[in-house]
Amino acid sequence: MYKDSKGWLWILTRYGGMHYLDENGTLHTVELPEKYSNTNFISILELKNKQLIIGSMNQGIFRIENGKFIENLTLPLTPGEDTIYCIFEDENDDLWFGTHGGMVLLSNGKFRALKKSNGLKSQSVYSIISDGLGGIWISNNFGVQYLPNSELDRFKENGAEDFFIASTLFNKTLGMPNSEANGLIFPAAIQDFSGKIWIPTVEGVGVIDPSSSSQGIQEATNFIWDELHMGDKKNSHRNTNHDSDGGEYVSGLV
Repeated sequence: MYKDSKGWLWILTRYGGMHYLDENGTLHTVELPEKYSNTNFISILELKNKQLIIGSMNQGIFRIENGKFIENLTLPLTPGEDTIYCIFEDENDDLWFGTHGGMVLLSNGKFRALKKSNGLKSQSVYSIISDGLGGIWISNNFGVQYLPNSELDRFKENGAEDFFIASTLFNKTLGMPNSEANGLIFPAAIQDFSGKIWIPTVEGVGVIDPSSSSQGIQEATNFIWDELHMGDKKNSHRNTNHDSDGGEYVSGLV
């Protein structure tokens, strides 16, 4: 479910279409071409222009405006990769899609994929969140990867197939209870009002405080691993540790 700026509550389904409750509480179904009647819809974002982009499994993206279907676009991915976990609009109004085949950029009407061979630590990208301080944080099967905006701009400008992006990976060695973040849930990460980023993993919730680094990753970033669940047991005990650069992080132990 997702609430847009009109106050409409959007409900995405698997095999059941896309729907929204308007400001009066009336339920509407978006009319789609018949070939999309059994599509799995799994992600959504309202753009700055108030259009909605909705991601799917194996059917690309859907552009919606005022409750009406506008167009469908297929991403340049192989079968099995075209699962759109998340959608992000950057400060230049370009769109990035976290997929099962890496990150896909849509800029000036053209798609381009940033894959594991280009420096991503995992082929799957579950979430993309800007810290507002010069970079984005993406979650995947191997941890949380930080990508500076300058590297994203360099990717846009560099058309080479062997492009390699510079990044920083935060995983279990830096306090994560488990390096594997959760995917195929929406949202797979959220940012609270203080700017902290909350990311669920298979063994607890991690909280990233990007404000601990004012110049990208020049200083250690604090990770707070809040509460761990193992079966029916819950443990909120925390230990303070230090990384190799002297930065502190807090980890929960089972």
